[in-house]
Amino acid sequence: MNPHVLFVANRGGCTRVHKQAAALKPNGWRVDLLSTKVSEGWDVYGKIYGQERAADPTQWPALIESSEASIIHYHNEPDDLFRLVVDGAQGRPVVYDVHDLSLFKQGLTTDAEYAFQHASAVVHVSREVRDAAWSIFPHPAATIVVENYPLRSVCRGLPAARAKCGVVYVGGMVSAPSGGYWRHRYFKGVDAAFAEAGVDVTWVSRDAQWCGVRRPLTWQPYGAMLAEVARHSYGFVGSEVKRALQRLASPNKAWEYLALGLPLLALNQPRMQQVLGGKAGIYGETVAELVAGMKRSSWTRLHREALAARRWMEDEIAKVEELYLRLGG
Repeated sequence: MNPHVLFVANRGGCTRVHKQAAALKPNGWRVDLLSTKVSEGWDVYGKIYGQERAADPTQWPALIESSEASIIHYHNEPDDLFRLVVDGAQGRPVVYDVHDLSLFKQGLTTDAEYAFQHASAVVHVSREVRDAAWSIFPHPAATIVVENYPLRSVCRGLPAARAKCGVVYVGGMVSAPSGGYWRHRYFKGVDAAFAEAGVDVTWVSRDAQWCGVRRPLTWQPYGAMLAEVARHSYGFVGSEVKRALQRLASPNKAWEYLALGLPLLALNQPRMQQVLGGKAGIYGETVAELVAGMKRSSWTRLHREALAARRWMEDEIAKVEELYLRLGG
């Protein structure tokens, strides 16, 4: 088959999009990207896309139709754009990569149902999310799980974490509490609880400076962000909010922390605790439980377990390549 794939994603694509593309390129695949904006922060590692275009979604069908790619790989968020991708594919295989399972937000929407029905294959971020999706809508397409592992090529050469250097969080944040879906990204109370216990946390996010935390650091390109992570001792993941998607997902940041030797501080993240066998981190339902775990645990032992738990996208991508070959054969 023609080893040419077109990635389609909203808002320039998230970290998962670019990690998959970067892992495919050395294996002989050409990956193009079509999105609503140009991606940020990845050009410093060499050009991972054969062609990158930003266009209004109304132009997507024509641009996808004109692409010479043999596989169209749509990274969701949101689901409603998937119809445009199918229209442009003109019968070519379309992979539906489920980053954000909207089923947990608002139930089975007509857009999600359409995507599950018309996808040639479905990619999930964890087995648990896959099983939850199947319980709501048993989709007929081939299904694989591709975890959000980091890139070995980017992490290689970065210093490993050291003890007594504080905690870091990387990811989305919101500046005010709300009853909406994004309330799990409000961390002012978490930061205050850590402060009361004498624990410093650096919050790395595009909106961190407006979120009422003590040590905000604005968003950085992927490599610079990982270098910042490596200057800390623990990586925070999770939320005070307990919700299905939060408890089943495979966060990018969790695997990136581990890749650099940072044990996890996992708040309400039972999935990560189960996957790691209760090792490579401290798990709890409150900040107080996390702090107590830090005090009674050997950081050196947790650091060794974090390094032992490292996994890489360069290895995980073999599942995607096998899927492409099956669809294109």
